[in-house]
Amino acid sequence: MLVHLRKVHGWPEIPSVSHWRGEIVSFQKDAAQRFAPSMRQRISLTSLYADAIEQLETAAYDGAAPQLWPAASPFTPNQLL
Repeated sequence: MLVHLRKVHGWPEIPSVSHWRGEIVSFQKDAAQRFAPSMRQRISLTSLYADAIEQLETAAYDGAAPQLWPAASPFTPNQLL
């Protein structure tokens, strides 16, 4: 979900944005259904966000570099669920 959120923000004019938004909704619904409160202590949003950054480090769509994105996650776990 974080990778797709970064894609939508990073390349807002790319035709794939509508697909990425649909994927975000699907991922969010799936996460909300599978999440149990006991999982919160084992989930590191910092690590997940760092992984998303790493996955898109060299990405360029239509030859364009992404728009800037915060170094730390702008989302809380509750917002993602």
